[in-house]
Amino acid sequence: MTVSEREDRFVISSMKAWEITLTDTKSTPDWFTVEPSSGTGGAPVEVVVKKAQPNYDEMRTAFIKINFGEEAAYVTAAQAHEDAFILSIDHIDIPSEGGLFKVDLASTQDIKSIKLPSWIKEAEAPTKALTDYEIYFEAEPSTTDDRSGEIVFTTTNAMSGTVDVFQVAPDMIIFNKSDVNIGATGGSFELTMRTNVEYDITISDGWIHQVETKSVRVDKVSFNVDVNYGEKRVATITAKDVNSDLSASVKVTQSASASQKFLEKTVPGIYKGSNASSAWTHKDTEQWSTFYGNDNSFIFRIIDPFNFSVLELTGLPVGFEVEKDYQIGLQQDFASGIAESLLVRVLKKEDGKCWMWNADNNIGIISLY
Repeated sequence: MTVSEREDRFVISSMKAWEITLTDTKSTPDWFTVEPSSGTGGAPVEVVVKKAQPNYDEMRTAFIKINFGEEAAYVTAAQAHEDAFILSIDHIDIPSEGGLFKVDLASTQDIKSIKLPSWIKEAEAPTKALTDYEIYFEAEPSTTDDRSGEIVFTTTNAMSGTVDVFQVAPDMIIFNKSDVNIGATGGSFELTMRTNVEYDITISDGWIHQVETKSVRVDKVSFNVDVNYGEKRVATITAKDVNSDLSASVKVTQSASASQKFLEKTVPGIYKGSNASSAWTHKDTEQWSTFYGNDNSFIFRIIDPFNFSVLELTGLPVGFEVEKDYQIGLQQDFASGIAESLLVRVLKKEDGKCWMWNADNNIGIISLY
């Protein structure tokens, strides 16, 4: 309790007789008095503490010792400087849902003003306050960010005291987007998250891969997406709080591959573009020859009626498999002597023909083998 111009009180409830002594551990203080100083026990007794002397020095404290036979209890008495202002706390943590809270203060002067953040207002006490300076406030629920502010009390003689208030955001997981669209060729993308919980990332399908990084930023997550050689496909990325059911999801849609139209083609040749248009097709007058290279790979060569090479494809292993990727060489311009290197996926083997697709350039090749 604070001994000031006002009287302060406390209640003693004891079945035993009791007696009060005052001490500051070295002597008996004379700057306050208590009434009564003893009781017979049985009924609660209100003890009044009154200031006896003003204080012009630093804050001073003493103890009110209440003796109950062989037992004792203590109440601390403090007296501030005559122009003092004392707050019971210098900061308050407010839960995200907001609500009622109070600040106890002692001042030798009246409070002239209280400055508040916009999200806090003065409130009525739920029960009658014990002192004039048990002041209640009410905080609004938090939105999506942690926030802080100050409650500044100012007295009539311009003294002031400040209580820092902090409010955490509610538990949340928020992605910066709900849908991601990506082309058939795959690639990578990044999601920005706002969260204040520990979370796990799950992906509903295997063609999306989270990229593990050593970045200190935990609000960005990166993903790689495989090339799509089939129809349009959809997957879901979910971030879930490890300690609750709180979660957020992003839908990822990948476009269908142009290879679907290419697979409808049956004539050996080269097909390009999203519509798999014919760039070159094998003519009946041209001879298709197959050789074995020194590296255990096929060499496919088209010879025209004049015995000139029209097209040559190299690098496809003898034991090539469907749904596997291979680096091949494709040469049409024999005058330049330069073969184009392509990464292809073997999509189909059927009736002595092989369907290969280069996703980067939308090039399809049908060859005999």
